[in-house]
Amino acid sequence: MSVGFFNQLGARNRGIGGLASGMDTEAVVRSLMSASRARLASQQQQRQTTSWRIEAYRSVRNELFAFQGRNISMAGGASSLRSSAFFNNFTTSSNSSALNVRSTSNSVPGSFEVNQVTQLARHQTFTTRAFNQELTSSPVEIGPGGNFVGQTLTLQMGATSQTIRLDSLTGIADGAAFETELQRLVTDAFGTRAISPGQAGYPGRLPAVQVNLNASGTPGSYTIGLNGYTSTLTVMGNAPNLGFTGGQSNRVNMNSTVEAFLAGSGTPLSGDTFQFSINDVTITANRGESMNAVLNRINNSTAGVNIRFNPNSEQFVITAAVIGEGNNLRMHDVEGNFLHAFLGAPSGNQFSSAGTFTQITQTATNTLQSGLEAIGTPGVDGFTYDDLFSNLAGRTMRLEVGGITRTFNLNLSASARAEIESGETTLEDAIIARLNEQVTASAGFGPNAGVEFSLSPSGQIVFESTRTDVQVRLLAPNNPTATNNALGVLGLSPVTGSTASELGTTLESIGVEIAPGGGQVWFEVGGGVRQYATLTPDMTIGQAIDAINAAVYPGQPVAGFVDGRIVLSGDTQAIAFGDEGGTNFTYRLFGASTHSSVGGSSDFDAAMAAGRGVNAEIIMDGRVVVSSTNTFSVNGTEFDVTATSNDPITVSVAADPGALVDKIRGFIDEYNALVDMMHGLVRERPNRAYQPLTDEQRAEMTREEIELWEEQARRGVIGNSGTVRRILDDMRSTLFHTVEAAGLSLMDIGISTESTLTNPGSPNNGRLELTQAGEARLRQMIETNPDAVRMVFQGEDGLASRLDNVIQNAIRTSSENRGSLVIVAGTDTGLGNQDATLVRRVDAIDRQISSQQARMEREFDRLWRRFTAMESAIARVSAQSGWLEQFTMQNMR
Repeated sequence: MSVGFFNQLGARNRGIGGLASGMDTEAVVRSLMSASRARLASQQQQRQTTSWRIEAYRSVRNELFAFQGRNISMAGGASSLRSSAFFNNFTTSSNSSALNVRSTSNSVPGSFEVNQVTQLARHQTFTTRAFNQELTSSPVEIGPGGNFVGQTLTLQMGATSQTIRLDSLTGIADGAAFETELQRLVTDAFGTRAISPGQAGYPGRLPAVQVNLNASGTPGSYTIGLNGYTSTLTVMGNAPNLGFTGGQSNRVNMNSTVEAFLAGSGTPLSGDTFQFSINDVTITANRGESMNAVLNRINNSTAGVNIRFNPNSEQFVITAAVIGEGNNLRMHDVEGNFLHAFLGAPSGNQFSSAGTFTQITQTATNTLQSGLEAIGTPGVDGFTYDDLFSNLAGRTMRLEVGGITRTFNLNLSASARAEIESGETTLEDAIIARLNEQVTASAGFGPNAGVEFSLSPSGQIVFESTRTDVQVRLLAPNNPTATNNALGVLGLSPVTGSTASELGTTLESIGVEIAPGGGQVWFEVGGGVRQYATLTPDMTIGQAIDAINAAVYPGQPVAGFVDGRIVLSGDTQAIAFGDEGGTNFTYRLFGASTHSSVGGSSDFDAAMAAGRGVNAEIIMDGRVVVSSTNTFSVNGTEFDVTATSNDPITVSVAADPGALVDKIRGFIDEYNALVDMMHGLVRERPNRAYQPLTDEQRAEMTREEIELWEEQARRGVIGNSGTVRRILDDMRSTLFHTVEAAGLSLMDIGISTESTLTNPGSPNNGRLELTQAGEARLRQMIETNPDAVRMVFQGEDGLASRLDNVIQNAIRTSSENRGSLVIVAGTDTGLGNQDATLVRRVDAIDRQISSQQARMEREFDRLWRRFTAMESAIARVSAQSGWLEQFTMQNMR
């Protein structure tokens, strides 16, 4: 009886045994049921042994199935005896490094000549203009009063850092003279560089760092540009008189927003959401997200292109995944002009306005002081300022402005903490300052983020957003909890600036300025006559759309309203529009005062032409052979061209008997491993000293002891199995019959059975052997009569077919004709299990176990009732004896 089952019975006893008799009732019942317990344990051991036998038989089936799949299946690939690739083995060579040759199973022995390799295949590429190669200052004023005495500019180019004294710039009022003198100072520091071939003035030299002075719009005000060409320029310290700040660099910042990145393109972006097409795949971008995010989206799309940045030339290179000739880079804008600003690609015929969003004002539901008191009050109950500051430091929230999300925290600086503890400032003021400090410092937000935190007169935090051009969202942290959510302490809740999507919204409320007498916006569709739409100050978005459609292109609306945005579209025709006067409609909503559908720029067209893909070309037998890749195939032999060559290249293909010998040896090794496994199981004898453990025995052993015990108990569970022996006998006998189609057997081609002479420890169990002499014989047969060797293995009555039949007769799961192993033990997948001999045996044992447990339950209840009755009788007798004794004692008095 198992420990678990007996304990279940014991837990059901009707009381505490032995109170009257002093007997251990449960121990007595256990002893009286020892025969029943032994019978149950024996049945459970039989079940375990049978289950192990099932596992062993199924392991044999699984190994046979795997061997069949790898070595004799029609679908086994090059490792299968039935594959043509198994026997078609060739060596290849060429007399030039311009070709990499490889044989296939379809190769034909012989040689051929490639007269010339005239051209390699190339992917289509597009190389952009250089980006951000000039380091630009903020506007500065020069003039007679300019004083640069003692001023310096510390500039690093590459790994070289130079500090340039600026004293000689003092008093120079003329812009050209100022530029010339600053150029002299910079050139003295960094020297000159050679002029590149193709540049005007080649050969010659130019300054290593070119200085450019550009008027900034205000008289006497200029911006200074420092061009390092392909070199990195970094300002190492502030130079305020020249408008440079420490850390400025001319290198591309891929984390900057799309808007900032393309600011120098000369093409104002239209709207803030863009759609563009690359190889007919539409991709979306937003002016407020990072350029890196957009590039990753392109690379991860199904457009079949890769875009990467070359830091040396500061150019982007777009490469088509498809190699060879063809229009494999098709790029144009669908909505907006992102690709046009980035690459000069043709713009789309549709433009969407920037989003118009509601402002936000949210006042906390409780005072900030009460929120902080909920954490704890310093000086009360042992709670300290350090405890409070530590709690606040772990609290965060998120702020999103125009698609850029930053995480804010309530981690106060050491100086702020000191001021709070000394009473110089309040905790509430310090938290407000910390929040606004993070708004200003956040990349992409800046000092004009239009977002502010303040404290109301009643002590509540107020969150305000004045932005209407982009969406603003106040969010909880990812995976918020009661201890990490800053919003809970502040009394704020997540809030989103909603889209002003009503057609009834006035133009004025979304920032469009219109003169009292009205303003005009002009439109051209399909290159037609310019038309004018008049807007008035009191117009709603819907009225403006109606006015535009009525004035511009009757019968085919050009203006619409989608997802809170005004959409202007020429459909299949080009469209141009702009502010004519009296309004900033186009500038406010579309980012510039004029917009138009444009074709690709001349630079774009030139880059497309320069990067076109080409096919590979070789000359064979005087004919030009073309491939869209660098791979060619001749008579089944493949080769890759790696370089052009004007010299003839000879390719030789020869049979490789050594490779076939190696494959056959590999088959022999796998066959022998299978035979060893099966023979080991049937030769293994049971260790009668190790029977399956009962639950009682397991309870007294460690896991390691159980594993070691069961390792011995499993031995020999299918020892001397007639089923496995018959499979081994069939495998052994089928291998050495002569294959009639070839007139040969395995022994005739050098493969024999392992003998006790070559392997004294061998039980001669049908292992195959390829001795040194046998290998020589096999190699000779392959070289002199390869077709006969192939027939030995692949013929209709060949080794592969015979062996496949033997294995199929063992592992087949078909209900009409199950394999011998399936008949005995079924399969791991359940096929054939319902009729498997051992599975049925397990089911029968399970029924016996259930029946025995039911009998034991009845026996246990019967014995317990008897002992309970005995205890009751003893208790009654004891009570009567006590009464008599008491009565006698009273009468004796």
